[in-house]
Amino acid sequence: MKKVLIVSPTPSRDAFAGNRLRVRQLGLLFQERGYEVVFVYIARESIVDRERVEMAEEWNRYYEVAYDRTTERKTHDDKNLEVDEWVSADVLEQVRAINEIEQPQVVLINYAFLSRLCVLAKDWQTTIIDTHDIFANRFSELKKLGLPPSFFSVAPEGEKKALKRSDLVLAITDEDACYIKEAYGIDAIVVNYIEKNEPVKLARSSKIGYLSGNNKINVCSFVNFIKSQGVSEIACKLKGLEIVVAGTICADSEVIAVANANKNLIQLMGPIADKAKFYQAVGVVINPQVSGTGQKIKSVEALSYGVPIISYYEGLKGVCDEKSTYVVADEAEFTDRLDKFVTDSEFRREYSKKTRTIWSEYKKKIDGQADLLMSAVSETAKTKLIPKKINIESCKALLITDFPFWKDKNGKSARVDALVKSVPDSVELHVFAFCSIGRIDRALIEEKYSKVVFHSFKEYEVSEAAYFEERLLSRLTGIERKKYSRAYFSAIQEFLKSNTFDWAIIEYIYLAYLRFAVNFPSRKIIDTHDVMHLREWTFSKFDKKHWLSVAPREELQLLDEFELVLTIQYEEYEYLSMHLGQKSLVVPHIPTKTALKKRNPSSQKLRIGFIGTDSPMNLDGIRYVIPMLGNMYQVGKFELIVAGSVCNNLREERELPFVKVLGVIDSPESFYENIDLTINPCFYGGGLKIKTIESLANGIPVIGAYEAFRGMPVDKKTSLPFIAVASESAFLHAIEALCSDRKYLEEMQACCDLYLDEYFSEKMYSEFWRRVKL
Repeated sequence: MKKVLIVSPTPSRDAFAGNRLRVRQLGLLFQERGYEVVFVYIARESIVDRERVEMAEEWNRYYEVAYDRTTERKTHDDKNLEVDEWVSADVLEQVRAINEIEQPQVVLINYAFLSRLCVLAKDWQTTIIDTHDIFANRFSELKKLGLPPSFFSVAPEGEKKALKRSDLVLAITDEDACYIKEAYGIDAIVVNYIEKNEPVKLARSSKIGYLSGNNKINVCSFVNFIKSQGVSEIACKLKGLEIVVAGTICADSEVIAVANANKNLIQLMGPIADKAKFYQAVGVVINPQVSGTGQKIKSVEALSYGVPIISYYEGLKGVCDEKSTYVVADEAEFTDRLDKFVTDSEFRREYSKKTRTIWSEYKKKIDGQADLLMSAVSETAKTKLIPKKINIESCKALLITDFPFWKDKNGKSARVDALVKSVPDSVELHVFAFCSIGRIDRALIEEKYSKVVFHSFKEYEVSEAAYFEERLLSRLTGIERKKYSRAYFSAIQEFLKSNTFDWAIIEYIYLAYLRFAVNFPSRKIIDTHDVMHLREWTFSKFDKKHWLSVAPREELQLLDEFELVLTIQYEEYEYLSMHLGQKSLVVPHIPTKTALKKRNPSSQKLRIGFIGTDSPMNLDGIRYVIPMLGNMYQVGKFELIVAGSVCNNLREERELPFVKVLGVIDSPESFYENIDLTINPCFYGGGLKIKTIESLANGIPVIGAYEAFRGMPVDKKTSLPFIAVASESAFLHAIEALCSDRKYLEEMQACCDLYLDEYFSEKMYSEFWRRVKL
């Protein structure tokens, strides 16, 4: 499928302002013509999570690029800006990375002041700039209207430079296209604003509607209109006349003041969610704008709903000819037409009929313009230097770790093991390990990961210090300097002298300093395992000291250095998404499919299991829960079976009659085959509890503290294979319930597979590897 990358400094949702509507409708046009739309929002405006979700749902893919608006230099009287000064090197780099990931055939850039992004396009990509408006000396146009300069203004030579960068230029009106041709010698394609709405059933109402965004031109036009003599006269003549104002313009202080002064005439509704209902409730809409630039999208929107509009030519540019009888010439004609529309039913009927004719003709024109645009895109593509093979399906990636995940039996190793096993054939994966890889290791690696190439840092040890070490250390953050290893850094640099990769994946944030190595891949991924400052916080709640201490700001800034930031659980993903936007990606631990088996509960006593390493979280948790179980113990009712290195510290507990200690075991599967239920009493920590997922993968339900299920989605419509408890009594009640009601236990066991298939199946890796592929 063909693909278009749309880059915009304004979001496509909520579409309450004209520029947002324009951006959205052009995207929909490309979708209708068979394109996959990738929307890149340069976050210049504040939006809420709901708007992000709506954009992600509407477009095939959605990215958000961080933007610091405080660095913008504003337009002042008699001064223009440089055409590129609103595009920082950071924005340029972020969009470059997205373009590399997506490799679209077409790149559509909104606004001339983002034209610097055209330099990122490949020889075979077609670039388009949608101008939206003319920005040459725009401050002077605003001064003519008695308005202060705002937004962006540039010298004519700057705008010409910008538009020359792209293959195609779009103008929103014929007037704009003529100016671009005469001033710059560039042929612009006119694509008027496109709007496709279902016409509403017109109300027999005398209400007059005005729906508008909050900008100075709209405010000035509306306030002057209300204060005009004609409006005063018609308001006196027509008692009960009401002007209903909606949109963000209602928040402007001048609009509020004029509404308060005319309380019997003006009703302010504020922003509205359903535009169709608004248009259905009014008899006619107005657009009193007498001057400005660009097309007035609010007018086109009203016409698309089939609602008549009374407007000067400025409000109907692109829709009607200036000499059209549908256009009003002056204030007297404006108020006269408004009077007739409210009082003369025959005039209202004929005017509504003419509105439908105007709109029908406009739609035909738009269809022709859309055809012309698509034809121009197609013809331009034919002139491009198309490489013989654009490799967007395969890539070469490097994963870097400091622990032998292929043989260790703990949560972090299980996570990396599953990630490496999921690598598709189209990705050539190499693993660089900061540990020895002996003969036995090689045999195990060959058996488990036949498609993956492993390297030990021991093969690349060098005696000299890392290159540029002094300069390097000055660039590192506190946590990086603390964890810095000269041996590791020198080895990775030596390795990269003769090995090149498209991507690098670093396991754990404390190895982030490796990104400064010479020849390190420019595209970088960090697999967090845990957001360390969040994990440290959970430890502190129980007066526990975490092994790694890092300030929230430092960690977030460090993570922001990476193109992709992987989280292992959903809660941390949502947290990082608020700070890092689209850089964050949840890739949860996925248990192996071979472990998914149904279990038959014992007909005798309830077999409760716990398996874990000798970490403080596991030891504290199991020591907390054993006395609780002892208080409710009855012979033959249940037994607690404990496995793993945590057993090494259970010297007194192993003597209890209901506790069976297995110690370290070779096969976790054999452990799960002989239990009915697992517990996870870890009440502090962080990240995803792998033991919880592995238990479910073996068909065994889990009872545990809330920490045991941190980051695991809960859908109220779906039965859960686990029980989260908040107190000792709740824990004991849950154990008692499952001891006495084996049918309940069987129902929970049946939910294990369903839950894992929904949230922790191999399909979860597909988005990650898609992002990794070039």
